[in-house]
Amino acid sequence: MGRRRRAPSLSTVLLDSPWWVSALFALASYIGLHTVIPAVFASSPYLRAIAIACQSLAWVPAAVFSFLGLLAFLRARKFQSVVRSSTGNASDSRKGRPVQATRGIRRIANPTPPVTANADDYAPTSHYPQTPPEKPTEWSLDALKQLEWKRFELLCVWYYEAMGFTVTTVPHGADGGIDATLSK
Repeated sequence: MGRRRRAPSLSTVLLDSPWWVSALFALASYIGLHTVIPAVFASSPYLRAIAIACQSLAWVPAAVFSFLGLLAFLRARKFQSVVRSSTGNASDSRKGRPVQATRGIRRIANPTPPVTANADDYAPTSHYPQTPPEKPTEWSLDALKQLEWKRFELLCVWYYEAMGFTVTTVPHGADGGIDATLSK
């Protein structure tokens, strides 16, 4: 039985969100700390020092939220390039094929089958082997053992989604051995 998970932090939620959400947080925090709080606290002589401190330090949370937005943008670009390279064709999403979003990863609903190499493609030179390297042609225990851990996790997520489950995964960090939570 897995350990009870805590609610995700604000930074984790912002990293999983689109970049513009962090930009909105940055703008709102700057306006709130630079303008709104000093206007509210200006009437009290006791809170005037807090108002001045908020006004002078308003750029700090705005910079942090902007940095999180930049990281979210770069992370989304990285996932797009991983998905494009795994499907073998960078223009699949532009050809009108449906794109299905999964945990921040965009994947093509009907990907084209991968191109397999023929034995004729290998030239009989000293640099290239005579026969193509063996690749699994069907799912077996050996084929699953050859997968990287992250690809195996994605394969399991896609399998359970195809079976009708809603799958929630832990994006990064310590997960206590829990990689996916299934719900129906």
